[in-house]
Amino acid sequence: MCGVCGIISYDLSIENRNKVVHSMNEHMKHRGPDYSNSWSDETASFGHVRLSIIDLSSNGHQPMESFDKRYILSFNGEIYNYKEIKRELVSLGVAFKGESDSEVLINAWALWGESVVKKLNGIFAFSVWDRRTRDLYLVRDRYGIKPMFYSYDNNRLIFASEIKPLIKTNLINKNISYEALHQYSYFGAPHSGLSLFNNIKQVKPAEILNFKERVVTSRKYWSIENISFSDNNINDISHKIRFLMESAVKQQLVSDVPVGVLLSGGVDSSIITAYASKHYQGKIDTYSVGFDFEKGVNELPMAHKVANHFDTNHHELVVSGHQLPDVLEDLIDHHGVPFGDAANIPLYLMAKELKGNLKVVLQGDGGDEMFGGYRSYKLLQNNSFWNFASKFNYLLKGFPSGDKLNRLLRVLEIFSYKKEYKKMAYLSTTDTKDNSLFNLLKKDTKLILAKTDPFDNFKKRISGLKNYDLAHQMMCLDTSIQLPNIFLEKVDRATMAFGIEARVPFLDNNLSQFALSIPSNLKIRGRSGKWILKESMKDIIPDYVLNAKKTGFGVPYSYWLSSSLYSYAHDVFTTESNSSDSFFDKEKLFKMMSSHRKRPNIQSGYILWKALNLAIWKNKLNEK
Repeated sequence: MCGVCGIISYDLSIENRNKVVHSMNEHMKHRGPDYSNSWSDETASFGHVRLSIIDLSSNGHQPMESFDKRYILSFNGEIYNYKEIKRELVSLGVAFKGESDSEVLINAWALWGESVVKKLNGIFAFSVWDRRTRDLYLVRDRYGIKPMFYSYDNNRLIFASEIKPLIKTNLINKNISYEALHQYSYFGAPHSGLSLFNNIKQVKPAEILNFKERVVTSRKYWSIENISFSDNNINDISHKIRFLMESAVKQQLVSDVPVGVLLSGGVDSSIITAYASKHYQGKIDTYSVGFDFEKGVNELPMAHKVANHFDTNHHELVVSGHQLPDVLEDLIDHHGVPFGDAANIPLYLMAKELKGNLKVVLQGDGGDEMFGGYRSYKLLQNNSFWNFASKFNYLLKGFPSGDKLNRLLRVLEIFSYKKEYKKMAYLSTTDTKDNSLFNLLKKDTKLILAKTDPFDNFKKRISGLKNYDLAHQMMCLDTSIQLPNIFLEKVDRATMAFGIEARVPFLDNNLSQFALSIPSNLKIRGRSGKWILKESMKDIIPDYVLNAKKTGFGVPYSYWLSSSLYSYAHDVFTTESNSSDSFFDKEKLFKMMSSHRKRPNIQSGYILWKALNLAIWKNKLNEK
């Protein structure tokens, strides 16, 4: 796992391009603390910072040439099936200098071109430069596990693993994308390949982007829409899930440095721990995290029980959140934009504790999307009932408000919408039409944002999913929108801030492809999500895990905003509101703050949390 960057320029000298690449390497050296290097020719310059995991020798250093010296690679990620591909290349006469997956990738590209992407099972974002045709290719894995940002105009294209290195080149203006801001206001992150900066985009999952003769084109090499449902019986499906899950974990244990597992004690991380403890050479290290966050969820007791069951070398980390303002500001630097998922905080603090002790961890992201773990899927499976019930929501509006009633009223409001994509968009946030971050913005800002549709990506994507039932459509939307732009973004930035690679076995190509083919009625049964996954694991995972009530990664940001973070947030909002280009309606913002302090609730907490992250980011921009 590493950091990649580069610039193709028709107006900068090689000296200036090398300065740009050196600057970008410096601003992402946390991603690759083991080695840094660059490469240039008359048009292109590439940089790379390395986190050494497979083939720790200099044979794995990048940027790397292909065997015929035609192609140059800068690669971030892991190719889990690289040994199979290497055997095929050797049979075709390709000679290798070392044992890295990077060398396999660039030589496979040299032989097969971009079609090699369909052979890759892994997590990756990489660039390839064709010295003969002067083509640049930027490629990202099918689920967007690893990041790749870029900016281009007629004279140049610049790319990097993170936004901050791009901004630090001073070659990109900082104009704000109001379309992305509108998306952020509801979901806590932009999507559709956008960032909060107008001139910085992201290569989309499963996309190959090509830059040639000042023109950018792109194409998809895989689509979630092209999945056929399995017609196997339950026993066959269960057997195949076990086989593919075990294969994925076993394959992702391959490393020349120690590997650990992040163990929460939930179903997904327990499954990974079960198979990792079986196939790891020696005792696998598991890590569970406890926090001093008042009112947060304590995962330590269950995780300890699971670790004992599988006889792992278990570590319990207890980390403090007493420096939350500093952590928040550091995270916004790493994301390069405001980020609305507070679960990045405990993950970041955990990675900080592990820095220097561990380079690779397996963790459970993707399990809910692949196997139907979220409450929204159960709601959509009962779409007819909720559509009917929504006609009577007015009967509940006179009752005293509370979190449970507010959640019910919100569900009823969502199911009153006739457009299915709009239901699914609102199920992806806790905001409602009348109570959202959008409504805290100034009138002139709202007028600009109103020219865009924050739900347009849901509308476009659902059009290709009409053959699926609503629950399955929602799983596909979560996989293609929420997963890459929020959950995997969170994991990458929080762990790579301290040079730790996170691997996600549930998103293994073979396992995920099969999981997506399983009908939703086998994933959701009654009140139970992940039904078929749990059925398949009954003789592998203890019942006390399989039958436990699902809990989220509890981060009590709503409570903080009414207590320990209140003064800090007030100061941040005051600074932002006093700026000439403020986003917020100051009166509405402080009114919500005051109301939330007296009576904290989930909905206003999420709105204020997004507002706080946005204000911190905006203040940082205005400082520079």
